[in-house]
Amino acid sequence: MLKHQVEKKELIYEGFCDFRLDTLKTDTDSFIYNVLVSKQDAVAILAKTDDNRYLITREYRHPIEKFLLGLPGGRLEDNEDPLKAAERELLEETGYKAKSLKILKASYPLPALCDQKVYYIQAIGIEKVQEQKLDPLEEISTDLFTKDQIHDQIKENEVDGVLLTAFGIESFCS
Repeated sequence: MLKHQVEKKELIYEGFCDFRLDTLKTDTDSFIYNVLVSKQDAVAILAKTDDNRYLITREYRHPIEKFLLGLPGGRLEDNEDPLKAAERELLEETGYKAKSLKILKASYPLPALCDQKVYYIQAIGIEKVQEQKLDPLEEISTDLFTKDQIHDQIKENEVDGVLLTAFGIESFCS
């Protein structure tokens, strides 16, 4: 049973993501809760070659003004299947295509702030078939690493939380 009721939802900004202020009422008080409305769910792709090397990205993330190690991925388009989105994002961001794709799991990475669900997709048997086709503000390079090399990279570099989550999910789903 919830301890509060939603008294009011006020959309204060509309854009790539919306920003909403919710007024939550308890028995004794009212509180403002900030909500980032993502509008679209997303995919993160854990991609492997036939010789078990993983495709890792190094991408510039403007909110923190740094390059981070991560995974290919992105937002789903309207009514897009997560597997189709993964296939599209993998090809656009890396130039790779997979022999097979499957959903490992989905999660809410920032549920205290945002409503976005991320589907973690396993891509097996990837091969380079074209050059990257990046969006204007995307700065992404790719490299192939063994699992041991990725562990070393995680120890030495700052990484996107999606990368850590994906490897955790893979270990539970294998």
